[in-house]
Amino acid sequence: MRKIMKRLIDILDGVPAARGDRRKGQSLVEMTFVTPLLLIMFVGLVEIGWFAQNYLNLVEAAKVGARRGPFLNGEYSPQSWNEAASLPPIAALGFTLNPGDTGYDSSDRVVYRGLSGGPQSCDNILPGEFGFFNTIACTVVDTMDPLRLNLTNRKDDVVVSGFSVQAVKIGSGPTDDIDPDDYSSATVYDPGSQVVVVGRWPSTANECYLWGERDPFDWIEDDTMNWEYVPNPMDPTVDLRINYELGVWDVVNSTYVGWQDAGTEKMVGFAWTGQRQMEDATDARIDCWGSEWTMEEVQALVNLPNFIPSGSSDEEERKSYFPSQGIVIVEIFWEHNFLLDSFPLLSSTWSPVYQVMGGDDPNSTADVVYAWAAFPAPSAEPRLVFKP
Repeated sequence: MRKIMKRLIDILDGVPAARGDRRKGQSLVEMTFVTPLLLIMFVGLVEIGWFAQNYLNLVEAAKVGARRGPFLNGEYSPQSWNEAASLPPIAALGFTLNPGDTGYDSSDRVVYRGLSGGPQSCDNILPGEFGFFNTIACTVVDTMDPLRLNLTNRKDDVVVSGFSVQAVKIGSGPTDDIDPDDYSSATVYDPGSQVVVVGRWPSTANECYLWGERDPFDWIEDDTMNWEYVPNPMDPTVDLRINYELGVWDVVNSTYVGWQDAGTEKMVGFAWTGQRQMEDATDARIDCWGSEWTMEEVQALVNLPNFIPSGSSDEEERKSYFPSQGIVIVEIFWEHNFLLDSFPLLSSTWSPVYQVMGGDDPNSTADVVYAWAAFPAPSAEPRLVFKP
């Protein structure tokens, strides 16, 4: 038995079959070649596991933040948000106030963003000054723990966007909501039932001028607020006002006006740090910051193209059940920190994952982990009325 075991060990050790022709040190040479490969593989597996753990933490943080949406209404609704605090404190958006400047401590942008107590922090925001966007953003920041946002790396950010999506039927039939003959621009939409974005919040930070998007509140796209009066069957002396686009009651002038859009905006969504700079198709940074979601992408998401095949026999019937609703989308951009860099005498440059995620290039965003989540937000639900 001993001979058999010794022979097996010799074979596994690479000893030639011929007796007496033993090549001592062969295993050592083999181990010398194999060990670096095993080490690289091990380091790669460790970094991939670390990356996966952080990604799952960020996905959960985005979900927790988005789940606050259904419970925020009234003074915490997107419409009640203090628009002065929509833009983050970055010079590219015209924010020039610094501690000590006149008006710094009383600026809504400073107070509502937690800047008055020093570095930007949710702890510096007073309870009555959170509002819709701060509440969600701070929920995300708290849930990310132990991960932290880096406020100086030009990458980390939490972006919150509110959407009002309206179920509408385009066509000239008696049951259709919008007739393309009445509003010629409505022909840009496919005929039939669908969901369109009729509002995006914050209203002062909802489009990148380089995207060439329409005004989020002007879904008919004629640069005006569309409404009309129709006979009231319940009271012939008072006509009913039918609103086709979102608006607000102007108390000062006692009139109903459409939401005013700021025009050529550079910010999309409420960006907590304002560091996430958008990129074009070539991954080059453009002069806009914030959300990655366009209105067209939101419409495509809600219209369920992957679940309702185009041209199917029941497509129109199934789309006719689409609800009008409010939606909040929470996005997290976080620069991945390599695990090995936290240990003395070790470096992430040993890891093949390091090169895949940008290497030493400080301008690369390949190392940015992106997580997002969407959830209903009833306070952003549109209540447009169409003619019966």
